[in-house]
Amino acid sequence: MIGDPDRAPALAGVSPGDVLTGTHAFGGVAAALFHRERTGRGQIVDVSLLSAYATAHELTYQHWSVSQGEADPTRAGSVHPVVGGVGVFEVGDDGFVTLVALTDPQWSALTQVMGRPELAVDDRFATSAGRAANRDATNQAIAQWLAAQTSRDAVVEALDAARVPAAPVLTLSTATPRAKGGHVGKAIPGVELKIDAPNDDGVGEILAHAVEQRQRHRL
Repeated sequence: MIGDPDRAPALAGVSPGDVLTGTHAFGGVAAALFHRERTGRGQIVDVSLLSAYATAHELTYQHWSVSQGEADPTRAGSVHPVVGGVGVFEVGDDGFVTLVALTDPQWSALTQVMGRPELAVDDRFATSAGRAANRDATNQAIAQWLAAQTSRDAVVEALDAARVPAAPVLTLSTATPRAKGGHVGKAIPGVELKIDAPNDDGVGEILAHAVEQRQRHRL
């Protein structure tokens, strides 16, 4: 699933199966310990690299399975192989951004930032199903807009303000400071919870924020 559709599959460059298998084993061990605490009985935890890799396929595996093999997703380059409005796009000559306009509200907000609100009511793009059916046209509209921009950071800032999930594509040297806490304490677009600094006792604030958001949605 990695690479361009008209070229050979690309090497991932990392080994996600090793990490995912360890994560699955951790979850299995934790569940087995909980089961033992409740029942007094032990369990066998069995994990495999192949099964772990299968979970990395996410929606593509589900798409193939639900369609009973009628749909057969394949490599789609830097965009999502099934849905429209999700991918990595180039911003003029200023690098790349990862952008996710998956839901209808996200798409509507994106069209406002793009200065093309008519796309939000266009029958081809107004719904998630329509954008999936017209995936190439959806992604082309986004790519054309971003190609005309001059600042990657300005694009990300504008999308963030509109609550459209987006982030710059970073190198290891620029990503490491952020991973260590450069962007903590910031609400994630489209997500209820707020990430607090790792050294702070922010659990109460996170839970309070979640409760507040859920109560607001119920009104």
